[in-house]
Amino acid sequence: MAQFERLYIAQYCAERWPEGGYTLGVPLGPIPADLIKSLGYEGAAAYFRPWRPEVDAVKYFNEGLLLLEGKVFKVLDALAKLRWYGELARTTEEFRPWASAPVTLRVVTPRATDIFRQLAQASGVAIDIYQTPEVMAHAEKYEKYWTS
Repeated sequence: MAQFERLYIAQYCAERWPEGGYTLGVPLGPIPADLIKSLGYEGAAAYFRPWRPEVDAVKYFNEGLLLLEGKVFKVLDALAKLRWYGELARTTEEFRPWASAPVTLRVVTPRATDIFRQLAQASGVAIDIYQTPEVMAHAEKYEKYWTS
């Protein structure tokens, strides 16, 4: 599923912001100081990347950051992740230019139930419904499999 959702968020970003200004698969959180000291920042970032959580996409605005998680299935997982990712953004060196700027959180999904909408609102996470024929066909295929 992850590869499908990776393509989903890439398509969403490309359609939403054809001018660019976003990055896909962005690592979050601090890099240990001892690694930076011994390997330099770039080396430490490369070495430590497998241990850093990764948000699906970040859109950069002058006035702040938008962290995005694309979920076709298990959308509640996106809420849980985004709440922590918002905190980690404050300790992410690559985001230093936005240190005092607001961080907005958004789940991109083809559908949202009332319960999901309530939980998202309570979590301070926005929802953007994004549907393509391919996504809806894929979702329907798996929903039939899971409910049979």
